Amino acid sequence: MATRHFTKAEARAAAQGATRQFAARSAGQILESVRASARDSEAFDIFLSHAIADAELVLGVKQLLEQQGATVYVDWSHDRQLDRSKVNAETAALLRQRMRQSKSLGVLKSEVQHPTRVA
Repeated sequence: MATRHFTKAEARAAAQGATRQFAARSAGQILESVRASARDSEAFDIFLSHAIADAELVLGVKQLLEQQGATVYVDWSHDRQLDRSKVNAETAALLRQRMRQSKSLGVLKSEVQHPTRVA
């Protein structure tokens, strides 16, 4: 799959379309509800790295990529059991596993500054 850049406007429009489709639920709720049961052997085209504060943009980019036929891994969609407030060695190991299951890495660059914590 070729490198593709989406504008915030494109991502928000796609997220709004998905939100309309799922009534009055938030972007985070939609991502959780459309979660595929990610088996340990499931393969993804793209591991989407992002800041949780960008839920609407994450949903929009995920929708746009899936419209192009890609399978997209988003941690809080596929692995709801992860606790983002308590990142530990097990969380890091699972994310490394999901990265290995993915053909490529997509980065949703955020204007939100968060300290990175590596376990």
